[in-house]
Amino acid sequence: MPIRGAWTVVVGVALACPVSIAQPTDAELRAIASAFPEMPRGTADLIPFVDGLPTFSSGTPIDDSSYTVLDTDYIDGENGGYDVFMPVDPADPFPGSDRVNVIRCALNTDLDLAYGSARGDRIVLGTDEIRHPFFLAGTDGIDNDYAVVLHFDYAFGHIQLRGDASDYRLIYCTFADGCETEGWYLFYTAVDAPDLIAFVFPCDSIEPSVSGNPPNNPDPYCAGDGTLSLTNPAQFRYARPVDPNPTNPRALAQFGDAGKEIVGGMTVDENGNTYILGATDSNLDNGTDAPHELFIARINPDG
Repeated sequence: MPIRGAWTVVVGVALACPVSIAQPTDAELRAIASAFPEMPRGTADLIPFVDGLPTFSSGTPIDDSSYTVLDTDYIDGENGGYDVFMPVDPADPFPGSDRVNVIRCALNTDLDLAYGSARGDRIVLGTDEIRHPFFLAGTDGIDNDYAVVLHFDYAFGHIQLRGDASDYRLIYCTFADGCETEGWYLFYTAVDAPDLIAFVFPCDSIEPSVSGNPPNNPDPYCAGDGTLSLTNPAQFRYARPVDPNPTNPRALAQFGDAGKEIVGGMTVDENGNTYILGATDSNLDNGTDAPHELFIARINPDG
């Protein structure tokens, strides 16, 4: 795995003034991008990147939140549509560190094009509550962690990041530039050395369908010009703090101890009671603290 390319940072310091970090040029970012190995496209390609065999998850969840509890090396969204991909364990100090994770938003792009099913996919690469963007190099300082995104819909899907557009740089690198894989390299540049957060394959770089046939339309997701922009709200969005004030004051805000709860299913009976099923990283029974404990809760009509 590559160590971040040599990088000289000029820091200007003035009395009572904030420290500023010199921004790299496009040519310097392309030089850093060229140090990374060929980007994986499938589980077999991940073998050199992981310690052991890659883990894999596939299928259409019963609802989007099902994907937020998966932390696998390769996630295939198939064609269920409007899936939320959170490809890390958000409880880690540096979520996604020392990981290369592949997300394929749609398995069969021709099928998606016919039904318009996978277009609203949301890829979470940062939240406001976690200080670091996902896939930031950990304490070892080695940039061997990034998300690889395949079959991303440039027109309808979006990538969620922490901070603001000014914290990142997005550069397109080609074979002629020296890069092993052509595509979009997303760097976090609000640190003293650019850190690769994600690589997004070109919109017309489409894998064959499960039948093995090439797609009939090799250019399904390009949104006209086939470019990505950090300031395009249809492609990149930036996490903001969650409002601590519930819209319904009587709603259930938290149970168990400190931690997060992920709802995987919900239904309402004829009397207006709401039943929710999900998982939590809290310790609900005060016994052995498992990574995920399941819960079923009933909420009466008054909340």
